[in-house]
Amino acid sequence: MEKIQFILATPPNAFSPHSTYQATIAHMAYRLGQSGHLFRSAAPSATRGGLMVVDDLGFDGEGDAPTFCKEVLQECVARNFEGAILNFAQEKISLSHTIISHLATLFAQRALTLYVPESYADASEQTKLMVSTAISGGSLQQRLTDAVTQYGASRIVLDAERVSADFFLPAPSGMGAPLTFEALQALRDTHKPSIFFSNELCSHYFTYMDQASGAHFVMFDDLGSMQKKMQIASSLGIPAILFCYPEIVDWAATLLS
Repeated sequence: MEKIQFILATPPNAFSPHSTYQATIAHMAYRLGQSGHLFRSAAPSATRGGLMVVDDLGFDGEGDAPTFCKEVLQECVARNFEGAILNFAQEKISLSHTIISHLATLFAQRALTLYVPESYADASEQTKLMVSTAISGGSLQQRLTDAVTQYGASRIVLDAERVSADFFLPAPSGMGAPLTFEALQALRDTHKPSIFFSNELCSHYFTYMDQASGAHFVMFDDLGSMQKKMQIASSLGIPAILFCYPEIVDWAATLLS
């Protein structure tokens, strides 16, 4: 089996990882901003190599796709990036779809790689798809198996999100309130619950009762559950795994060794 590629998304100036971790660094320093232009954070001028990460926080859906794509391509060339991760989290926007379609063609012509959320799989077949491990129901093994069957393993990047969420029961939406590391530990210290492991979700969980809000279900990852998710991906031939450095700061040395 080929060696898995690790991609580590990190904010500017978070650390100097190039001699420490065997990972492709993805620089979280860019944004699809208002009117469809590329905005940059205060990224170090020496930033070169790896990938650029572009989010869409605050994007208003306005602008011109070719103009934005030209700006992204120019940044990749100027900083010798291998490609870009479009971390588009808003509900699907028509212009975002057009941007992905257009940029995928431009990138393919220059042998650059474009990573997009799975929800934009239909925008272009020339993209890599980020498939998240953060599920609140069903089976992760089946979820990834279905993705491999639909898209092919070589097109998938495992988006290894560190789960830490509190669900009010019942939770018909399947959406929980995110917990910080400190908040999770506070719940465990307060309620001293029994901890269980779900083979289907591939995460740990516990329940507790709150006098004001009733029953709660808390799901969270530790190093062992994250490694289990990686093993599932490896067994299915998925060739790349994406981590967000702030989420795994305490595990990075082990996961990326």
